This record gives sequence, C-alpha cells and structure tokens, in this order.
Amino acid sequence: MWLALLLALGALVSLQAVLQRILEAYVLPTRQAQWIWITEGEVEPGPVAFYAVRDFDLSQLPKQATLTTTADEEALVFLNAVPVGGSRYRNGQSLKQYDVLEALEVGTNRLMVEVRSVRGIGGLLLYLDAIGAEEKTSIVTDGDWQIFRQPEDALFDVTLPLPHGEAPTVWGPAPVGRWLVTGQPQTIPTIAELRTTQGALGAERFRLPADNRRWQQLGKTDRSSAPLGHWVTFDFGQEVMAYLALRFPSQSPEDSQTMGLLYLGSQPRILNRSRAERHVVIMPGQRIWLDAKPRRFRYASYVGLTPVSGADAYSVDGARADEIWATGHVTTGAFGLPVGQLGPSLEDIVWRELHGLTSVTSGE
Repeated sequence: MWLALLLALGALVSLQAVLQRILEAYVLPTRQAQWIWITEGEVEPGPVAFYAVRDFDLSQLPKQATLTTTADEEALVFLNAVPVGGSRYRNGQSLKQYDVLEALEVGTNRLMVEVRSVRGIGGLLLYLDAIGAEEKTSIVTDGDWQIFRQPEDALFDVTLPLPHGEAPTVWGPAPVGRWLVTGQPQTIPTIAELRTTQGALGAERFRLPADNRRWQQLGKTDRSSAPLGHWVTFDFGQEVMAYLALRFPSQSPEDSQTMGLLYLGSQPRILNRSRAERHVVIMPGQRIWLDAKPRRFRYASYVGLTPVSGADAYSVDGARADEIWATGHVTTGAFGLPVGQLGPSLEDIVWRELHGLTSVTSGE
C-alpha cells in the first residue's frame, strides 16, 4: 500500500513538473492575455480592418513599462496616439516587446490597435505591464476591449471619453488553434527609437502605367493632395530601409474597396498579376496607410482599388531592422486547418477590377 502511495506521489510530482514546463513555455510568456477578434458571426472571407481599443488609469507614473504583442495577420499599436510598433504573425516567431514608459501619463491612458487581415480572420494578443514602487498595472487583451469598425474622433483623443463599441470575440489564451506562442518575448525598439531621421523622405518622382517610360516630378504631398491614380510607381531616388507610408484622398465611411497590392524593389517592376510583396488593407476612414514593418526598397508600385495620392518613407537603422525582422515562415490556414483557394486571389480580384477603370487604362 505504501509503495503504491509513493508511486502515485511520484507520478503526481512528475505531472506537476510537466505542467509547470507547459505553463512556462506557453501561458506565462503571454500572461493572461487572450486572442481577440472582431465580433463572431460577422467574419467573412476577404480583407477586413478594424480598431481594438482599451482605456486604463494610472495614479502615478511607473518605474518601468513594457508592452508585448503579436497579431495575425498584422497590427499597429498606438499608446496615447503615439505609434509603438507593428507586428505580423509568423510560425515560431517570438512576441514583440516594447519599452513604453515614455508614452504613459498619470490619469487615463488609451491603447488603440489598428488590426488588418486580408483573409478576414485572425487574432490580436497583447499585454502591458506597468510596474511602480507601490503598484503594478497589467492590461491584457480580453473581453473588456472594444471593437470599432469605423473611426471616431474620440478614439484619437484620450481627453475625450471612449465611445461605446462592440464586444470582441475571444478565441482564448495561447496556445489555441494554430497560435503556438513559445519562448520569451523579443525586446525591440519602438518606431521612434528605430528611426534615423525625424522627418519623412518623400518620393521624388512617379509614373503611371500609360507613361511607362516618362517620370513626373512629385512635390510635397499631404492629406489634401489630389489622387495620382490607381496604379502608380514611386521612386525615392535611393535605396532605403524604411517604413513605407501611402497617402490616400478622403474616403467615405461606406467605401468598401480599401485594398490594394504593393510591389517593392531596387528596380522598377514589370507588373502583370505577379505576386505582391504586400497586401494593402487601408484602415476605415484613414488617409494614411503605414506598413507594419520596415522594408528595403527604392521603388514602390501601388496597384489598388483606392487611388493613391502620395508616398513617404520613414528611414530606420537598416542593420537593426534586418536583425529584428528576419524572414520567417508565413502561416496559412486558420485554427490549425489548412484553407484551400476558395476563390480568386487578392491579386486576381484587384487586377480584374482595375481593368474596368478608365483612370488605369488611360493613365489619367
């Protein structure tokens, strides 16, 4: 009897050790954060973009504060309207962790995340730890966040009360589905820390498809600039490692064709339904699309259903960026299940629609 009891106790201790290793490998690195998404039942195949928002209060400034996140497919995180950084999911990729102490304020603070997915499905996982001498504040993605399908002025002004949004769908904590988040977070610089210049480098010239060999000079563009076209190649005059920003004319809230393709390289590309480096999903109501990660390029060709009016590059430290954003394995499918080609690719959809636009075929 005693022998059986000892064996059972030994098995229990072994099981506890195994469970502890599982917790350390999967749960602890993500705290109690859960994968969240836009309201269940509204998800349809195709591009989707929305805002995930959460307010929290601090009675005093902490001694240290870190924000850790990942997203499927991609997201840009803002803290009190300050851009922190982007995240794009890869199998086996570490969580991205940022030092956000300088962005915090006493009183109300606002986390706002621009979430984008070409496939219409995905997830956002985030947690923030603010540690002070007397208290610790932890914010995680869960059912208390709010989802907004359209922007509201109050979202971008923390002095205004947060409007009432939708409750998110909560997929659950990692590991769930295909999201096997392992290992400790990778500490990386914020967008501001990584940038090498304060201002943006504007594209020097552009050309349209009907004028394939004729470049036109491009002056300074802003949010009021007239659209150049649905198919535009920009030349920055030199190769850069930078966050690319595309500018668009004012959109109506009902505009549903806010998607396009992006081709980058050291030489101008010949485009004809070729595989794009980036799928551009423009945030609802926004006039600026900012890439989730920096890339190396001189030429940027945009082909989309929303006409573009300009392009800027925010240069960063190339050596640090190459180390941080090493190419990983791109995931496919959803919740561990491979998804076949249920319809035409985004490239096919965009090119097919563009063939019917006079502005593209005529070069106007």
